[in-house]
Amino acid sequence: MSFLFARKTNNYLYILADTKINYSEISDQLLNKIGDTANLINKYGIIKNVIINRNLCVGAAGIVEHFNELLAYIENRGSSTLSEIVNKALDINNKYNQDTDFIIAFADNKNKGLYLVKDGTLNDVDSCWIGVKDCFRAFQSMRLDENIKDVYYDNDLSEEDNMFCFDKFCFSNVLNKNIDADSVGKNMVNCYYGKDGFTYSNEYFFETFKRQTLLPGEGVIFGNSIEYGDGIIVSNFVNGCYAICYPQLHKSIIYEPYLDIEGFDRIRIPRLIDCGDTCEFGKENYDMMKKE
Repeated sequence: MSFLFARKTNNYLYILADTKINYSEISDQLLNKIGDTANLINKYGIIKNVIINRNLCVGAAGIVEHFNELLAYIENRGSSTLSEIVNKALDINNKYNQDTDFIIAFADNKNKGLYLVKDGTLNDVDSCWIGVKDCFRAFQSMRLDENIKDVYYDNDLSEEDNMFCFDKFCFSNVLNKNIDADSVGKNMVNCYYGKDGFTYSNEYFFETFKRQTLLPGEGVIFGNSIEYGDGIIVSNFVNGCYAICYPQLHKSIIYEPYLDIEGFDRIRIPRLIDCGDTCEFGKENYDMMKKE
C-alpha cells in the first residue's frame, strides 16, 4: 500500500516515499507478463514519487496500474496543465473506487502547489500523507514527541530547515519499524524542489551484512571490503533517473520505465547494471567518505 508524506513551506516543497511493493499491488495478468523483472521489483521496489520535469512531481499509493495510467496521461500529452493533471488523478481515484491515492506537487520560481487526491476528493494542502494509516500515526507520534525533537533539533538551523530534516528523520525511522512489513519499507526516497527544480537528494545508507566482533568501547566499522560484510549504498539522481549505487559490489540499481508492457510501461522500476560511467557519482562519494 505504501507510505508517502509531503509538505509545502515558504522555502520547501518535498515528497518522501518508501520503495517497497508486494505482488498484491500488481495484477496476476501483469505479474505473469513482467517475468524475471518481478524478482527485482520484489527486492528493490519501485519509485513512488516520480519526477516528471523540473516543475512537477507526482506520487501514488495503491495499485501500480492506476499510477501507470496517470503517468501515461501526463507523459503522452506532454503539455497538460496542472488543472488537467490533478483532475485526471481525481478521475482515476474515483474510477477505481479510491483504491489509489495521489499527491501532486508543482513549483516554479514564483509559486508552489501541493495537491492531495484521496477518498474521492481533491484538496490544496500544506502537508499530506497517503498509504498505510498506522505508518502515519507512528510518524506523527514521533514528530510530536518533544523529547525526541529536543535531542534532534539544531539551534543553528532555521525552523523550516529543522522541520525538513526532522521529517526525513522520522519518516526513515518509521520505515525501519516494519509496521506493515508486507507493504511499506525498503529505502526512503526524498524528492524536493530546489534551484534546479525537482530532484532526488543524495542519501547515504550504511549497512552491515554480518556480525562484527567488537572490543569494549569500539564502534561498528564501515567502509571495509565487501568480503568482510560491510556495505555502503549511495543514492542520487542520475541521467534523469533515481539510482542506488553499491560501490563495493560494482553494481547499480537504476530505476527507469523500460518495460514495454501496458499497465507498467511508465513505472520507474529497477534495472541491475554493472557500474560504469553512470555510477561514477557512487565511486566518488564512496572514496570521499573513506577518506573522511
